[in-house]
Amino acid sequence: MMKKQQKNIGYVVNEYPVASETFITTEMRALQQLGMCIKPFTFKIVHGPTHPGDEEFVEQLKNPTQVSYVRMLKLLPKLLLLLPFSGWKGVLFALRQKGIRSRSLLLQSIKLACLLNDAECGHVHAHFAWVATSSAIVAARLLGIGISFTGHGSDIYKTPCDLPLKLQNADFVVAVCKRMQNDMRKLAPTANVKVVPCGVDTDYFQPVKKRHCDRHHFLYLGRISETKGVDHLIRAMTHIPPERRPHIDIAGDGPLLDKFQTLSARLGVQHWFHFIGPVTRDWVRDNAAAYKAMILPFCRSDNGQMDTGPLVLKEAMALKVPIITTDIMTQSEFLDDSCASIVPSANPEALAACIQAAMAGRGEFNELRTAGRVERAYIKVQQQLSAVTQARSLKKLILKSGVHYEG
Repeated sequence: MMKKQQKNIGYVVNEYPVASETFITTEMRALQQLGMCIKPFTFKIVHGPTHPGDEEFVEQLKNPTQVSYVRMLKLLPKLLLLLPFSGWKGVLFALRQKGIRSRSLLLQSIKLACLLNDAECGHVHAHFAWVATSSAIVAARLLGIGISFTGHGSDIYKTPCDLPLKLQNADFVVAVCKRMQNDMRKLAPTANVKVVPCGVDTDYFQPVKKRHCDRHHFLYLGRISETKGVDHLIRAMTHIPPERRPHIDIAGDGPLLDKFQTLSARLGVQHWFHFIGPVTRDWVRDNAAAYKAMILPFCRSDNGQMDTGPLVLKEAMALKVPIITTDIMTQSEFLDDSCASIVPSANPEALAACIQAAMAGRGEFNELRTAGRVERAYIKVQQQLSAVTQARSLKKLILKSGVHYEG
């Protein structure tokens, strides 16, 4: 067999990234800026508005489920030729995993292999360690090309599936924080796990030149789920006298939306909360600076799950919006009390005190202290947490993963 250098990079996701997963296409665009040719693949196309800059990916998007049996048969000679070299690893993985029937996974993976082969991909990268990653692993091994994937949160902590096996069968795995890296290494000590935090598009998220904010108006932005702490924010309002309460916009959607709307009514604070629903990143860029601060009261769920370096924090830092968050985030690698106001997690009283201080511009929120934190947060994003910085690390890992057999 003759060895070739890697060419195009295939990106595989379970479904085409929706609004809550813009970090995937942000990553893809950043890699393109560094000269890498990205080919997107998905097993489920979600129709809806396209985010600015993603139009090219939509036009190129390929769905393996549409590959015909005739097309699969044409690839069969190559797969048989590669079977003794690397293909057997893909077959063995399919037989060992438990997340999907082995026969179904092999069929799905061969279809994906057809598209990867047609696109001349020398490496494939998947996001979220679920079925799409399983298919990417098998397809890559069948073709003798490189394979890697990124773990995020729910796929690692809430609903993991064959995770140790996937860790062992990838050339490298990306963890978005050190805590995740440590947890992955416990599951698979020999796995090649690297930390690459999700980056923010600093060209897109730029601070407004003159920031005019309403000191009585705050913003929560993100999914409304167990680890976000929206219930603690609602309870915090009960610790603030009615005449001093601010208005808080809750921007986002999620499984606990109805429950928390009901909670705000039951506690008699619904007047001060405005659930505005999901918003686009255009809306975030254009409106976030109008608020006194962004409140992100992250917490642990009952089963111990918590967020792993959420992108919304980095977007706020890039936009120079003051941040109120909890000590859950100080366990990450990019946030501390030098660039945000930190309160104890799951502590409504402490959160209420911080909100009142922000409104009054005193204590932790005096003008000089706030300006210093905002500036330090901005510099940190620009120097360490941009999408281009992330892409440089990924590019280096992909190229370092080696030259792979190709027929």
